[in-house]
Amino acid sequence: MPRVQEERRAVYAARPASRRLRYAEPMPVGIAPLPGETMADPRMERLSSAEAAGYLVVRRRTVVYPDGRAIRIYRPLEAGDELD
Repeated sequence: MPRVQEERRAVYAARPASRRLRYAEPMPVGIAPLPGETMADPRMERLSSAEAAGYLVVRRRTVVYPDGRAIRIYRPLEAGDELD
């Protein structure tokens, strides 16, 4: 029986790519407002400017049922409502 010549290939093990891990910059420490000064919340500024322009500002609540149905409920934003 004649010997069959096997094909040989050089196989190299994959090395993990060396990459330097970059860590996130630390968040700056908040600065407390001076007495009598308030810190402006951009979200509240947008809401108040929308109300001043005549838009109806609404609050949305979403309820998702186990079968996948989703219901969205919209109601007007009132003065005593807290924002999440």
